[in-house]
Amino acid sequence: MRLWNAHRRVFYKNPLSYQNRLELQSQPDGWRQILTEDVVKFVDDLKANRLAGTPEQQKQIIKQLLHNTPRFFSRPKNVPLELRKQVFLPNFVVTFMRTPHLPPKYASFWVPLWFNKLDFKNYLKNVYNVDVLHIRSYVQQSKVEREQLPGSRTPGRLFRPQARKKMTVELVDPFIYPEEEKDLSPWESETFKKELKQNEEMFKEESRATQPPIDPDLKRRESIAQQAQEFLQGRQRWRPSWQSIPTDTRVMQGTSRSPGIRGTI
Repeated sequence: MRLWNAHRRVFYKNPLSYQNRLELQSQPDGWRQILTEDVVKFVDDLKANRLAGTPEQQKQIIKQLLHNTPRFFSRPKNVPLELRKQVFLPNFVVTFMRTPHLPPKYASFWVPLWFNKLDFKNYLKNVYNVDVLHIRSYVQQSKVEREQLPGSRTPGRLFRPQARKKMTVELVDPFIYPEEEKDLSPWESETFKKELKQNEEMFKEESRATQPPIDPDLKRRESIAQQAQEFLQGRQRWRPSWQSIPTDTRVMQGTSRSPGIRGTI
């Protein structure tokens, strides 16, 4: 098993059973017969440098190592610094924009607000080996929006979302953006659009139950208009709503039982 944070493979020399492994661990140096030479050397160096502190702490570390060797070395603190795989990932996002209206020697990016021109120039050079001649930047303010509180019928307060910073660089070598994909079937675009439409309709139905409707209910309007046309054309006869409900009909007619049984109140 290759560990994610170490350039080494840790495994047992022989496929021993759990009982045999316990017997070897009970012996003073029995664990040396179980582990590979690099792990044995690691334990010897640990004892020689006295990095584990007291002898009791060293015994506890060796016990954890023998109990589950891959798990022990999966923790970065248990792996020597020179054997660790040093990985440094950026904690920010830079977005390259498609700008067909700009010449090939210009490119636009969305960058963090704390980015300055020198940071962005070094970023393009060290990460992508791209040389730039000039950089223009500006901060674009977002539009004012109104907060919509869930379950509230009153409009929320006005607020402005966080601004965004845009940088346009002049490149030394021109860059032509690839053409957009027209056939999106390999990425199941139709399925994505259907699911997105269903989610929007479900969200509108749920919001109508808790908030006043913002958009008109078009389906209800169409059903009312269709019902009115049927009344005007004589295909449907109008009657009061209490006549369509059996219990209300019996109450209004003064009967206490269903129409099939005689009797009055």
